[in-house]
Order: sequence, then structure tokens, then C-alpha cells
Amino acid sequence: MDERSRRAVETAERYADGQATAGELRIAEESASAAIRDHRGLLEITVPAMDAKMAAAKNLSIKHIISIDAKLLASKNVPLQQCLPAARDAEKCRLLHCIFGNPFRPAPAVDPSWLAWNGGTVAKLAAGIYDERRFADLPILADALEEAGCTDPALLAHCRGGSEHVRGCWVVDVLTGRQ
Repeated sequence: MDERSRRAVETAERYADGQATAGELRIAEESASAAIRDHRGLLEITVPAMDAKMAAAKNLSIKHIISIDAKLLASKNVPLQQCLPAARDAEKCRLLHCIFGNPFRPAPAVDPSWLAWNGGTVAKLAAGIYDERRFADLPILADALEEAGCTDPALLAHCRGGSEHVRGCWVVDVLTGRQ
């Protein structure tokens, strides 16, 4: 992905969190548009920039954009697999799994004692992972959750999974109260 597009996504996320101005968002959008013009036809550059622009314009997260797209597809009875190019299926599935978890199993309830354990270690780790994009710290978060008394296998396995994580990760959202 072109660095200009990555910065646009980051700026849109900061804007949605109230940490960037409309002017900063406009500059990032212009930069991402230049990247799109420079790399015309490369879907992996245009999609994140467009999703970030849509999310910021409506003050929605990328998670909401994907949810809206899924509802639109369902209303037209279009199977999701028909809408995804084959080369990106696995990548999109990993992204959707990171954001939504298992769609057939609700997210576990967070025991408040987990968040309070050891002076709020779990809550602080989750907030740091979200704020600073420290997704490499998810296995550390899993260890802290386990020490705090969490035994949920899906939650712990997701934190320890080797796949790439994104802002909007369902585990981090659950622990920070964003879900």
C-alpha cells in the first residue's frame, strides 16, 4: 500500500476519534487521491483510501462501513463470496474476523474484575494497543487476561493468533468499551 494512502486511513481514524481536524482530513484525502492517480488500477490502494474517506465523512468507523456493505449485499441476496475478488478473499476474511470475531458466536462479556486486575493492567494494555496501534502486544494482553482470570478460548486465541490485526479489533473494542 502506498504510504500516502496509509496516512489517509490513519488520519480518518484520528478524525473519527476527534483527534484530527477537517483540514487535516482534507489534506490526507488529497494526498491519497494523488496516490490513487499515481497507481491507477491498484485496488489495494484505492479501497482503504475510499473506505477511510467514507467513514470520516459520515463519522463512522471502518467497522460500520463494512457492516453497511454487508447489509446492502444481504438485502440484494448476493453471496459475499461473489463480491470478493478471489485474490483478496483470504485477506478480507482475516480482516473481517479481526473486526467482528466469529459471527456465529457473540463476543464474550467482559468481567469487570479483568479490567481492574493488577491496577488496571488489562485496561491500560488494551487502550495502549488501540491508541498506539501496538498490535504486536496482543499476546501480552492475552497473558494479562489469563492472569486476571479470563478463560474464554476465543478471546485468548484471537490475541495469540499470528495474523495481522487492525484498529477495530473486536477484542480490543470489547475491552475498551468501543463495541
